Amino acid sequence: TIQKGYGMTEVMAASSCTKIGVNDIGSVGIPCPGVIISTFVEKDGKYMECKIGEQGEIAIEAPTIMKCYFGYAVDETNNVIKMHEDGRKWAHTGDVGYIGEDGRLYVVGRIKRMFTRNGYKIFPATIERCLMKHEAVQQVAVVSKKDDVNGYITKAYIVLKKENDYEQDSLIHDFSEMTAAQLYDYEIPDIYEFIDAMPLTGMGKVDYRALEA
Repeated sequence: TIQKGYGMTEVMAASSCTKIGVNDIGSVGIPCPGVIISTFVEKDGKYMECKIGEQGEIAIEAPTIMKCYFGYAVDETNNVIKMHEDGRKWAHTGDVGYIGEDGRLYVVGRIKRMFTRNGYKIFPATIERCLMKHEAVQQVAVVSKKDDVNGYITKAYIVLKKENDYEQDSLIHDFSEMTAAQLYDYEIPDIYEFIDAMPLTGMGKVDYRALEA
């Protein structure tokens, strides 16, 4: 049985997991024993805990939180491990998410990948999940592009499955209908570009910076 989990190296891997009956689409389950997970927004230098269903940065409080980074990276420790007003030490993940009514954690996207368009916050992962539902799509990466009018516009890079027999114009029509039905107007991509393969970082992850450039 494959189960989803969520965590980070700085808290010794998994902090939440799914199980039978706790496995909604989009959710990464409930906190593991001894772990507290919540979401926060920063205001006037203080971290305010979000309400149920309200999006904020996901933070983890657990007995497994690291002491600090080692060597040259030690100065970065305070950017991740932060002491809150409640006296607890929280590991800030850099991810945006929310806690549902049932106590399950839902991950929306990365703070670093978020951008603003016409005053609206865009989380690329939300758009990518929508486009990945198409049967012809192998991989999707959504990035922002600077625009003189809107500040930023949204561009989706698409890698297609080799066995697909769709015409690109037909696919763009499908994508337009899918995003119009499932996303807010401001989330709908302005541009689609089909590429053979995604550029990768040295760690084998999609190089979003390269796509933005």
